[in-house]
Amino acid sequence: MAAGSCAFEHSFLLVCATRIINEVSDINCVVCNRTFKPLP
Repeated sequence: MAAGSCAFEHSFLLVCATRIINEVSDINCVVCNRTFKPLP
């Protein structure tokens, strides 16, 4: 039981970390687009 819940928490944290990384990447893309390709 403990091992199963530990594995579940680990995968849950992994998903959360992936989402955070994706959001940060999206923010970086927006910043890059505005810096290097200014909007008209």
